Amino acid sequence: MRNLIYVFAVAILFVSCKGKNESVYVPRVLNDTERFNTYQEGDALFIVKYGTDERLKEDKNAEGEFSVKFRDTLITIQTNPSDKAAVANKFSFAQYVNTQKTAILVQIADKSGLAAPCFIINLNENKIDVVSLYRASSGPHDKEFTKGMVKVAKSGYLINNDFFITNVNAKAYMIKREKPEERIQGDFFILSHDKQTLVFLTKTSLYQVHYATNEVLNETLPQQSGTTSEQVALFIQNNYKWVTANNIAFLKKINRGGTDKVVDISTFK
Repeated sequence: MRNLIYVFAVAILFVSCKGKNESVYVPRVLNDTERFNTYQEGDALFIVKYGTDERLKEDKNAEGEFSVKFRDTLITIQTNPSDKAAVANKFSFAQYVNTQKTAILVQIADKSGLAAPCFIINLNENKIDVVSLYRASSGPHDKEFTKGMVKVAKSGYLINNDFFITNVNAKAYMIKREKPEERIQGDFFILSHDKQTLVFLTKTSLYQVHYATNEVLNETLPQQSGTTSEQVALFIQNNYKWVTANNIAFLKKINRGGTDKVVDISTFK
């Protein structure tokens, strides 16, 4: 009887320790534009090499497979809201996106060939908050333009043409779509000099979004702009320039009869 009680007690301790060292979080949706830059006394949110406690230092590249821990607790994300068995704690990408180290942008390690889902893990008032960076879409060419995470210079990360996450202050913006029911059907092309206008190259236009205000300009491309991306890029370099009005910059076609200068080629590198 005494041995049975001992075994039972050990079993309870095992379950308790497992619950303490791993927590499953159900992500919420992003509420329009949000800032994730809360202050935390002392370090509490860590990026570690998957399967270890070795912390990732800032000067290391975010390559490989990683986990995220809140103190000694492994963070596991329920990737499908309707399926409790669909969970993940292995990430192919994990990066702090604020100086306070209380917000981490992650992408699930997934080798299925599809763009793996991305999330923000945020520490706020000593609690973990997981935010999903996903929006439903019915675009005809979604597979082509669902590219997961794209690094935009040193400014931040573009997620599936739908979200822009800034570095340093960890702001998350929902990018205004050309059509509400589908993600932008084009490739990211260039970022404005002030780092606030994203330009997408669609089949027929330059779809431009000033993500801080959601002001949009859809500049139609003429047929003679070319058939390949390289030809179109060269045409834009020679025929468009940045025009700023009300502190918002958009690419606009040059008036050849005026004094506008050709867009410098370095802009497009």
